[in-house]
Amino acid sequence: MQKSDIEIVTHDRMLQSQDWYQALIEDCAAVIVEGVFQSRWILIETYHLLGRRLLQEYDNFERAGIYGDHIIEMVADDLGKSERTIYRAVQFARKYPDLNTLPGGKNISWNKICNELLPEGKRDNGSPPTLLYDGPGNLTASTIRWSVDLPRGVRINGRRGRQIWVKVWEE
Repeated sequence: MQKSDIEIVTHDRMLQSQDWYQALIEDCAAVIVEGVFQSRWILIETYHLLGRRLLQEYDNFERAGIYGDHIIEMVADDLGKSERTIYRAVQFARKYPDLNTLPGGKNISWNKICNELLPEGKRDNGSPPTLLYDGPGNLTASTIRWSVDLPRGVRINGRRGRQIWVKVWEE
């Protein structure tokens, strides 16, 4: 270590021991904590509002002859969001109609709400995809999220809602 390096380290330590500098660091840390909380809270409010809005329209969906999971599928498709996200937003609005009752303080996040506070639903059962045979050479997947390495000669044939059809061609 050279003499100039020692002088810089000593100067830095002297600065860090100053009251005004400690107050600056504490204020900056508080700004960061508050900003992170506000960004998380906006996302939480957004999904809560989305869930409440969908719950308000359930009667209209029923009058149109659209029920249960199909509502979630349609809305997710039309909004370009995953079915799981839409389903969680509805669950969230049902379980916490008043955001003031939400536990967690400033340490809350949408991820924590989904993984710790919401009940497990059939959309999040962790089971592997089930492939169903629905005709000569066709398979359909019955779960929402899955990935598979397709062997040679297998191509994605189409998608409708939550089902993906796979056609197996012989070579």
